[in-house]
Amino acid sequence: MLKLGLTAKITGLFAIIGLASGLGLLTAITGFESIRDIERDASGLAASSKRATLLASRVAQASLLSRFDETADDRTVMASLDKLDAASELVDAARASFISRLTPAAIETNPTLDRKVATFVDFQRGIVDIGRRVSGKAASLEADADDARENVRQIIEVTSSLAGDLDLASQTAAGRARDLAQRLRTWVLLAALGIPFAGTIGALIVL
Repeated sequence: MLKLGLTAKITGLFAIIGLASGLGLLTAITGFESIRDIERDASGLAASSKRATLLASRVAQASLLSRFDETADDRTVMASLDKLDAASELVDAARASFISRLTPAAIETNPTLDRKVATFVDFQRGIVDIGRRVSGKAASLEADADDARENVRQIIEVTSSLAGDLDLASQTAAGRARDLAQRLRTWVLLAALGIPFAGTIGALIVL
């Protein structure tokens, strides 16, 4: 049976300690990268939830602006039409921003949302055009169509639901990141205490 000298034993002991330390460091680095990835996903989900809420809010605001006072004078009607025109552009911008951040799965689940919002924007622009070319009363009658109201209701319902789902997913991901960080801190602490302790016991045995 091969017997090792003291120098060889000590060298082997330090090699084992070094290997254990290297594996521990690699595990810690990998764990922290996983935490960053999860936190990045959580941040993206939270941002998408805010975009959904913003879209719903702007749709509701534009819908309210399309209700004109039939007794108002021409100047007031024109000012209201300008506000509606600007609000429609904000809805379109919010639509593009939100849809671009949706995952393929979310788009597949809500395939008509983009089209419904685009239809809403086109409808509001049509109201503005009618109000400027014909009259505020004609624009108000157009805005009061049942199909338009139903479209608004569906958009707000879907976007509000998506905002809630995305916010819940964001909180869940953030919780996973916190749990993983806690486990990783515990593991690093145990490794930081355990490796030197094991090395000390090993050195005593060798000596």
